[in-house]
Formats: sequence, structure tokens, C-alpha cells
Amino acid sequence: MATLPKMLELIQPCDGRDKGTLLQFGRVLREANQLPGGKRGKGAPNLGLEHAVNLLLGTYGAASPKDGPKAVINLRYLEADGFSGNFHERCEVLRDVMGKKTFGEALEELIVGIPEVLTSIVRIMDPDCSLSEQDETSWRLRTAKG
Repeated sequence: MATLPKMLELIQPCDGRDKGTLLQFGRVLREANQLPGGKRGKGAPNLGLEHAVNLLLGTYGAASPKDGPKAVINLRYLEADGFSGNFHERCEVLRDVMGKKTFGEALEELIVGIPEVLTSIVRIMDPDCSLSEQDETSWRLRTAKG
């Protein structure tokens, strides 16, 4: 994926909090071994999918950086209690998400499937939308790159 500073740089414009606050969340999560430690700068470790989810859970599940590690533990292992409705019928990723046992696993699956989710939303909003296979592949590549 990306290094911690790069991930924080990507989420900061959507967050509204200053960069220093987000860096503090990341620092506390790293010290709690919920994010990889290591070198800084060019040698900094990349966050894997599990780490990216930990960053999101710790940053958005806690009111302050010191509470981030506890939020990761509380939210990541929150067990699913079932879903109702048919919102998932047109999107394979959502069916896969529904099959996960914990919130952390479901969030990981959702992140991996974002391009398909976005494509499905287009199709749900406009059932007559005719994306060619090439269009769909291009759309998924572009959304995967942000």
C-alpha cells in the first residue's frame, strides 16, 4: 500500500484535522504495535491491508490519539450480528463483506473491493448503464489508484 506518512497525507484532506494530530494518532498506534515500526523516510515500511484498517479504526474510532489503540481492539474484533435487506444483491463484494465474522475483516474486504463497489453503485443508480468490459476495467484501475 503506502507508508504511514503517505497514508496520512491521503486521508488528511478528507479529515479536517491538522496533519500534526493525524501524525500523533499514527505515532501512538505504531508504539502500540498496531502499525509497523522501522525506518523513516525512504526506508519506512509500507502499511499492509491490516495496518491500513488499524489506522482507520484507531484514527476514526477514538476521540484522541491516546485512545486509538483501544479503539482498534474494540472495533476490529467486533462481531457481526447479521444483516437484513437486499442491498448486497448486485455487488459481489458486499456479499463477501457479509460473510466476514468481524468488523475488521469486513472493512478489509470492503477496501479491497472499492473499485467493484463503485462500479456497482453506478449500475444501481443507472440500470441502463452499459459499461463495456474495457470501460469497467479502466474504471476499476482508476479508482484503485485514487
